[in-house]
Amino acid sequence: MTFLLIIAIIAGVGVPVCGLTAASVGFEIVDKVNKLLPAERQFEPFGWYYTKYRRLKYEYRRLYPDGNLLRKSRIITLVGVACGLVSCWGFFEFFSR
Repeated sequence: MTFLLIIAIIAGVGVPVCGLTAASVGFEIVDKVNKLLPAERQFEPFGWYYTKYRRLKYEYRRLYPDGNLLRKSRIITLVGVACGLVSCWGFFEFFSR
């Protein structure tokens, strides 16, 4: 029974770690794209919404066709979601007994 609690805590710690890592990769994407765009088309690093993010993804793919930062960001996000699900499952199983 303690094993479930340990798994839940470890997975719970993985959620913010993955979140911070994904944010760091996002800032790296913004920095790389802004280096190659003219000043009037550059992205502000804060204040994100859906269409702005889509434009960033488009510009990154256009400027870096072989770049892997978008894939890295997606993988880290999926791992974070999986950690959250495992953590919820572990806490639910531990406290429901």
